[in-house]
Amino acid sequence: GSNSPVCEGASINLTSSGGGTYSWTGPNGFTSSAQNPVISGATSAEAGLYEVTVTVNGCTDMASVNVVVNNCQVPCVTPTSLSTTNITGSEARLNWNSNVTGDAFLIKYWETAAAIPAAYYYTSVSGPNPVNFVDIANLIPATNYSWIVKTVCNTGNYSPYSAVETFTTLNQPQACGRPLEQGISNLTATSAQLNWIPMNANAFQIKVTETTSGLSKWFGISGANLSYGAMTGLTPGTDYQAMVLAHCGAPTGTSRYSSLVNFTTPAAAPGSLPCSTPYDVRAINITPTSATIEWNAATTADQFRIRYAVDNGLFNWTFKTFSGTPSVTMANLTGLTDATNYIAQVQSICASPASKSVFSAYATFTTGATPRLITEGLSSVKNILVYPNPTDAYATMQFNAEISGAYLLQISDIVGRVITENTGNASEGMNMLNLDLSMYNKGIYLVTLKLADQTVTTKVVVQ
Repeated sequence: GSNSPVCEGASINLTSSGGGTYSWTGPNGFTSSAQNPVISGATSAEAGLYEVTVTVNGCTDMASVNVVVNNCQVPCVTPTSLSTTNITGSEARLNWNSNVTGDAFLIKYWETAAAIPAAYYYTSVSGPNPVNFVDIANLIPATNYSWIVKTVCNTGNYSPYSAVETFTTLNQPQACGRPLEQGISNLTATSAQLNWIPMNANAFQIKVTETTSGLSKWFGISGANLSYGAMTGLTPGTDYQAMVLAHCGAPTGTSRYSSLVNFTTPAAAPGSLPCSTPYDVRAINITPTSATIEWNAATTADQFRIRYAVDNGLFNWTFKTFSGTPSVTMANLTGLTDATNYIAQVQSICASPASKSVFSAYATFTTGATPRLITEGLSSVKNILVYPNPTDAYATMQFNAEISGAYLLQISDIVGRVITENTGNASEGMNMLNLDLSMYNKGIYLVTLKLADQTVTTKVVVQ
């Protein structure tokens, strides 16, 4: 006898009785001496007539059975018989009925705990060969998950999603590799905590970057099976991006960084950050020979130290110290050189307990140009003035012409290379010309006016 008919992929169970020895033959070269042989993974090649010869005390008898093997696979219907196997702390295998066929299967899974999941995750596996499972990874240990699957067919149709299957990952750390971040917690004006799924690693390194300036800080965290790290010394009211990598040791080495996590530190109230690093440092009230350095009122200190230098890459600092009381948020720098690029930083100094912050981020500024006329020839042009100076886009050139006539206006870089050149007619008396500097890079430029027999040059600063 047999269990015929059977589906492709199932087992053929042949049965016999009453003998001492058995000899089976059948399709596809089948032979067996077992009483009840089993043929696993049946295909259409195993369909047909099976014969058995039974021998008892020298007497023989023969019997036969016809086995039918059917193609039971049903295309593009909803998968059934869902199960989850091979579950670890971060991985699982999702299984469904192998009799369902399609060109692909789409799997959707999520964390079960939330009434409205924060995120759905999708993966797919292709057919049309019998496919009835997919492996997923990067799961969170000791977490409940739900999943569903549907069949996708080449006609553009797809089945409804299956019923929901649930499983729980094991409570074990993730194997060392690229960390899976889980967001930010304990957020303050100057600190934050980056969290990730627990992982077997020797140490971790966090990189946090100011989104606008691109300035970065790194924090090393030692210890195995950690899932978080603190980021300190942050700037209030600032957008950041953070990511973390794992140091796994041999043979894995160092992992790639995790995905980016975006966060913004809240603003700090005035006076709430004693002896911290000043921030929002900027220059105001800029003249040809002076400037005021200003910083956020949240930082308080007994003294503030400013260091500044010409922005030429040499960092020849000049230091000045100012009292920090009461609630000082700015200080004046004098004796500067006109039409010059500067950088400046501020540091907090406290007496009790004795401490000082690191210097702030750079403030950059350019002093204004003192009107200096370089004249050649007779006095046909007087009282030349360019304003506003410095400018960030447009300026006006004003001059008094002693005579009317054609003029030539040139704008050159600081080494004298002509960038633009325009001509026009000046009338006797006061004249005003519009200068479009909106496409110029930041820097110092020479404005030259030639009228009759006189050439006049002055400077303009674009910032």
